[in-house]
Amino acid sequence: METLNDLMEALGLVFGSFAVATGLVVAVWVGFGRAHHPDWGAPSILIALGLAIAMRLVRGELLSMAAILLAIAVPLLWVEGRKRNRTSRTSPGPDIRDGRIN
Repeated sequence: METLNDLMEALGLVFGSFAVATGLVVAVWVGFGRAHHPDWGAPSILIALGLAIAMRLVRGELLSMAAILLAIAVPLLWVEGRKRNRTSRTSPGPDIRDGRIN
């Protein structure tokens, strides 16, 4: 019975930390996406993570595992944010007027 309790606790920690990390990444992505700067999401997570570690807020098992998952997700978020920001800066297509007076 004790083994089953340990297994359930471990699964709860893994899935809980994954849910915390996923929720933070989605919130940052949506927030900076609405501000039209999705590439700022990864540095903001790194700054927040660095401050949380420096202030020793990451003490429990759940938060330390979430911090590890966030550190893994930051490069992926940064690459995707740079890609989205680069595609939004492309020149308009031929169906959009360039603003000149005819």
